[in-house]
Amino acid sequence: MENIEVFVQVEGDTRTEILVVSRDASVNDIVRAAAQKGLPVPADGGLVFVEEAEEAVKATLSAEQAGIKKHSRVHISRCKKISVAVHFNAETGKEEFPPSVTVKKVRNWTLKEFIKHDQDQVDYVLQLCESDIRPDLTTQLGALVKQGCKVCFDLVPVQRVEG
Repeated sequence: MENIEVFVQVEGDTRTEILVVSRDASVNDIVRAAAQKGLPVPADGGLVFVEEAEEAVKATLSAEQAGIKKHSRVHISRCKKISVAVHFNAETGKEEFPPSVTVKKVRNWTLKEFIKHDQDQVDYVLQLCESDIRPDLTTQLGALVKQGCKVCFDLVPVQRVEG
């Protein structure tokens, strides 16, 4: 059977690993391959989300049955949902997302919550609370979880150098 490349991220780890697996490999096989690559897979195997799906897939399904194809993004997490808090000025927005959702989707939700004019939205980025870390837009939300099933962001202006 044909092999496919799959991009895998795991809860609490921002690395993206490329795994080469058989198209008929099970979701469990993908989890084991991720652990063998050194990713910190939960001891029980965790939950597996494909792309930005709302629900985890069954571990016994084949990659093909689970909708995993060439260059699919897979996320392994203990969390079914990530509680997100975003601070902007004196306001806080809260929402829950699956761990496989990208920072881009969270940013888009945040901008609609706080910045009403489209032309102003390009001037803001998400930054992890109490840090200067601005995660890449392609990072899956679950990769940013440090403790519990939650992530905190500040919506901050992009710093521009004007001369």
